[in-house]
Amino acid sequence: MKQHTIPIVRAVGVVAVTAAVVTGVTIAAFQSNGVTLTNAQLASGTAALQIKSSGTGFGASDLGFVFTKLTPGNASTPFSFSLFNSGDVDLTISASSGPLTALSGFDPTQVTLHFVNVTAAGASGDFPLSQLATGIVLPGGAIASLATDQYTVSATMASAAVSGSGGGVSPFTITFTGTN
Repeated sequence: MKQHTIPIVRAVGVVAVTAAVVTGVTIAAFQSNGVTLTNAQLASGTAALQIKSSGTGFGASDLGFVFTKLTPGNASTPFSFSLFNSGDVDLTISASSGPLTALSGFDPTQVTLHFVNVTAAGASGDFPLSQLATGIVLPGGAIASLATDQYTVSATMASAAVSGSGGGVSPFTITFTGTN
């Protein structure tokens, strides 16, 4: 090596050694002891819904409405039922029936179901009976955990609902489901 490059190599070596020592000391000076969270657990909330329409307590099912002698333009007498959220998360309520079987001369698209959430300041919504087959979301927002919402439902038939002497739908089941 040439005489004038040796001091440069020596200077680079000193800088490198100094950097390594300073880095090692810095890491050691700023490294804490380890701490732990013990017995950590994770569980989902529970979604549970119960219904009551008659004088009995809440349960998994109850008797539904029977609207007879409907005439065009006149609403049926409201049918009352309550839903109790027995889970620990708030639930938005939907209702569905699956396919409806219309009797001869009856068009379920011409019948409107009027749902009122009495508990939620009378929030209401109108839905064609036929829409129940694919599902609807009940008015009034979510039912809080361990709370009960009271609803009414009534039916109104348009004049185009019936052709001939009368009609209706075969008995059906409405399934209410809560989602969060």
